[in-house]
Amino acid sequence: MPSQSKYRSVVFVAKGALFAFVTVPARMLFLLLLFLFVSGSPAGEFIATARELTGGAPPDQVWVCGTNVEQFTEDRPESVLTKRPCLPVQVDAERFAADVDHEIIRGWLYLGVFSFLVYFLRFSPDISGPLQSVLARIKFAFSRSMKS
Repeated sequence: MPSQSKYRSVVFVAKGALFAFVTVPARMLFLLLLFLFVSGSPAGEFIATARELTGGAPPDQVWVCGTNVEQFTEDRPESVLTKRPCLPVQVDAERFAADVDHEIIRGWLYLGVFSFLVYFLRFSPDISGPLQSVLARIKFAFSRSMKS
């Protein structure tokens, strides 16, 4: 029979994984949808983007923003602060969809790993005591500096 501490560790990791890979991404998606509704019609944005991607392109192609570095650098020197002009380029629609899907999954994984680290640092019984102590000292030092 497994010991009580192993059981608690498994439950802690399971709760952390649920929090990190389900709860936090769901909340972020909810906030994204709220932001989309505040800024206008989400359906209108989706339709406008679809028209930009497919307008005038062959059935198996989409338009994306590409840049011709040689042409850009001939006109003016490249700087970190200057935005490159968007030169429409046709790319394969399936390749574009696969790239976007990959970026979405990568973002979800980054968010999940970061959320799991936050969960572990916040709720771990081994770390929460010292972490709470450090956070209390930082809060105390910050409040002292604000008073003076």
